[in-house]
Amino acid sequence: MLYSELAVLNCNCKSYVLSAIIALILALEAHVPAYSFSTALVIVAISS
Repeated sequence: MLYSELAVLNCNCKSYVLSAIIALILALEAHVPAYSFSTALVIVAISS
């Protein structure tokens, strides 16, 4: 939820690479890397 919103904001404001790095960090912090990171990748892919 919050992580997805942050990923969207970062994708709109930052570069693709920075967004991917931030999304990975958020996914690791959420302790569910597989789900969060894949979700973030989908968001980044749609927004780019």
